[in-house]
Amino acid sequence: MNGLSFYNGLSYPEQLETKEWKSRRNAIILRDENRCRLCGKGQSVNLFFSNSNLWLYLGIDYSKKEICCQKENMRIKSIKLKDYINSCRPNQIQAGKLPGSNFVSIVTDKRMLLYTVCTNVDIVNCQSWFDSALVAEIISGEGESVPIVYQTEADLKDMSFPRIYIQEAPIVLQVHHKRYYTGMLAWEYDDSDLVTLCQECHSKIHKLFPVQVFINNNGILKVMNYTPCERCNGTGYFPEYKHVQNGICFRCHGERYEEFIKEDSSQGIDVTDLI
Repeated sequence: MNGLSFYNGLSYPEQLETKEWKSRRNAIILRDENRCRLCGKGQSVNLFFSNSNLWLYLGIDYSKKEICCQKENMRIKSIKLKDYINSCRPNQIQAGKLPGSNFVSIVTDKRMLLYTVCTNVDIVNCQSWFDSALVAEIISGEGESVPIVYQTEADLKDMSFPRIYIQEAPIVLQVHHKRYYTGMLAWEYDDSDLVTLCQECHSKIHKLFPVQVFINNNGILKVMNYTPCERCNGTGYFPEYKHVQNGICFRCHGERYEEFIKEDSSQGIDVTDLI
């Protein structure tokens, strides 16, 4: 075991499964306003369309301006929701509450998005609500036509709606360690050393900017020039495969750096003796 990945008997992937880290992670994500600090996307909710065997993921895109329901940009069509849906010929619709907010969106498996003033997904799925709902067309400042689902015109007054993304891959918020210190547990880092990223940006950061590792040498921090594992880019695990041995990287086994792989496998010694 080395002093970077293992401490008190816990590998780095195992540390990320502890209640201490989960509590710390949630606090950092809340501090960062439930969004990736690079791309601005929030965590996604998944919707499954059984007849087309399709998963779609949607969430708030905080990098774009909200849509404001200003009267001069509103076209009240008074079209029933069912008629609007049928005119687009979707096979199925689903409603989902977006993580980090009370906002609910309606999506079809044709990737048609309908914003709704309703914040209760159970009400949206209620047949009586669905039968009485209407659709208004909002013209955004960029000239984009946005369909809004509502019950009465009063619902639309002074309403604003966050921009939403729809895609086939999920967005998962993670907390990135900007640097590593040997012998320090994942949750013991200062706030300034942690930042919220989505899994896509997290992977890019590790690939483009290898995280520096510091060792405390008699009170002096020394930078160790380790080479990130070529398979996991120094993360030590793959969160999308956490159902398989907690997602641990099978190349480095959670060690995160090539030097540790070579030393552990070829000589079977404790690499802390080398640093």
